[in-house]
Amino acid sequence: MTGDKDLDRLLENLPSFVKNHVNKHPQKEKIIEIIIDLGRRPEARFPTGPEYLSQKIISWQDLDYITKRISKFSNENRAGIELTLHRISCIRNRQFLITGLTCRIGKAVFGNICLVRDLLESGKSILVLGKPGVGKTTVVREIARVLSDEMEKRVIIIDTSNEIAGDSDIPHSAIGKARRMQVSQTNFQHQIMIEAVENHMPQIIIIDEIGTELEALAARTIAEKGVQLVGTTHGNCLENLIKNPSLADLVGGIQYVTLSDEEAKRRKTQKSIIERKAYPAFQIVIEINERNLWTIHENVKNSIDLLLREKLLITQRRKFIENEKGIIKYSPIQTNHLSKKFESTQTTKPSIHKSWNVQNINNATHSDNLKQKKLVIYIYSLSYNLVKEVISKLGGTENAFTSKDYTAYYQTLPSQYLEDAIKLESDRMSNLVVSKEDFLKEIEVIKEERRLRTDDQPEGIAYEQLYASAYNNSAYHDPIIGWMEDLHNMTEKDIFNWYKSWYAPNNATAVIVGDIDFDKTFKLVEKYYGNKKNVKIDSRVERVEPEQFGEKNISIVIPEKPSYLITGYKVPSLNTQNIEKWECYALSVLSGILSSGPNSRLQKVLIREKKLASYADSGFSMFSRKDPLFLIDVNPIVGKKISDIEIEIELIIQELKSKLVTQKELDRIKAQVLASEVYQQDSIDYQARILGMVKTSVGDTRIIKKYTTNINSVTADQVRKVAKKYLVSNLKTSVKVNDTSTK
Repeated sequence: MTGDKDLDRLLENLPSFVKNHVNKHPQKEKIIEIIIDLGRRPEARFPTGPEYLSQKIISWQDLDYITKRISKFSNENRAGIELTLHRISCIRNRQFLITGLTCRIGKAVFGNICLVRDLLESGKSILVLGKPGVGKTTVVREIARVLSDEMEKRVIIIDTSNEIAGDSDIPHSAIGKARRMQVSQTNFQHQIMIEAVENHMPQIIIIDEIGTELEALAARTIAEKGVQLVGTTHGNCLENLIKNPSLADLVGGIQYVTLSDEEAKRRKTQKSIIERKAYPAFQIVIEINERNLWTIHENVKNSIDLLLREKLLITQRRKFIENEKGIIKYSPIQTNHLSKKFESTQTTKPSIHKSWNVQNINNATHSDNLKQKKLVIYIYSLSYNLVKEVISKLGGTENAFTSKDYTAYYQTLPSQYLEDAIKLESDRMSNLVVSKEDFLKEIEVIKEERRLRTDDQPEGIAYEQLYASAYNNSAYHDPIIGWMEDLHNMTEKDIFNWYKSWYAPNNATAVIVGDIDFDKTFKLVEKYYGNKKNVKIDSRVERVEPEQFGEKNISIVIPEKPSYLITGYKVPSLNTQNIEKWECYALSVLSGILSSGPNSRLQKVLIREKKLASYADSGFSMFSRKDPLFLIDVNPIVGKKISDIEIEIELIIQELKSKLVTQKELDRIKAQVLASEVYQQDSIDYQARILGMVKTSVGDTRIIKKYTTNINSVTADQVRKVAKKYLVSNLKTSVKVNDTSTK
């Protein structure tokens, strides 16, 4: 249903003198609200201001005419029209009679979300702030469509007021394939949020208008279960949210802390200060200043810390201009301690400008290269933006990523354009031109990305140092993005030589999944790759990692950053020689026992019982080429000692070594591990990724079909055996950031 037809559905329920005037109005498509109040003239509100729609005064009969033609009003005095996005709110007198109506025009707007598409793909939880009527609901509606349709995520909308998906049991098509859960009463919203996670296994939950402490708590609970959140709440800026006691927990909350004399002197501050209490439930905040002007906080944790410490806050402003260019501008903003005003200042640090082209917003496809920021991990793909533009025009999406084992380029597009995608990829494999100008531009982008993502982030530094310390002779010693010194010394010749050495058919795996004919597809691959020259791949000399003797401990101090602990144990992968393959599956189940859900052992002890941490997780990849790390990482609550957390973790591990897990716990964890895998299989993107990953790293893709059987075959005794064998000090490396235990 088009926007015009949606508006006509509303007008059909209004008195003729109102409907006729609106239909004749030259700015009809820009109406925001229609106001119907007893004893007054009807009024239309436009972005430019209000206008009267008639000289006639609204009577009781007019109000009765409207209310009888729309759905019943809820306890929140809201109603709607089936299969539309309009919201009608009523004003009542002391006798509970309706004396006024606010008819808010609901529209499915396409295009603006390209401003933040890169943020959606990050997988981080996003909170949208803005005043009433600025377009928050419109934004999350399009986010729901993009995530469910274009990114093929399992999305559930908690639609309390039926604004997102319309006032009907059948959701409006504007939300795409996203599912919608309605809320009978507003005060039940937090319960429905939890129910959505427990009963329907979503990857993403979308919540409109988080407004109470219970809803904020529910949001945090959902975030701790590993579900991505997209929510909205009222507020002008991030600073407002900090001041709101009911909602402050969404961004970590605040608490008063008394420092020691020594620490206060070191920080050059008073002894009593305000600090962030916990990790934010939402990692990204979008402030909608105007409909097409947004302020972005890509790292809420850092933004809150800077606000509380009266430091210079670097925000990102993105502006959408119809039929022109969107501009991303990083601008420094001087803040006073929880002040009422933000004042722009000039600094010597240059602003960073990035731009991308977008088609007309009425067109559902967008040719944006905002994701150029992700070039940082594939420096050899200087034709990335060009390829992306072509794929986008074909109605598809294009991206790439680099792991410690391989680089992958992938496209999702209609099957009729498969040949175009294969042709483009084959060309990228053999015809890359690296100019000095392009190289110098991209290498600076990479350096800046390293500063933002690693050098300025405790978790990034800790993760990098963990691998650098755990591995002495393995390629895993070096970070994917590279050391800063390497980036400084790199030349365009280095890039070209590397490209010519490794980009060839005999060093590549093509994975094609979807609605295809195998024989025709194989012929296309032969057509475009068959004439490509193979290259002589230097024989890979396996670098043997020396045996580790004793535990490795690294302590890092990063001023004005929160504490962080990450521990890694060297464990085998399916590619490891001379091991029993069941060990990898037992390690996967062991990881689930430690951190799969709120009842897992790490989360139960560290978060719920001992209240030492705001986040605790574990995991490893059995599909690595070399022996990976079994990771345990924890974000301590402010003021809690890392040493206390380490003691509790060790007690948990020792219990797993000495006691068999119960059959009930084992069955529950197996079900959770398998459910996650099964749900991911619904995505063709994931199917392609797992096939490529297994083929590249392990070789035999038949193990994918055996995954369920192998997980179900894991016994409690096998879990205990791998815990005793691998979770030991001689395989352990730990990195502690801002450890206060020794002070």
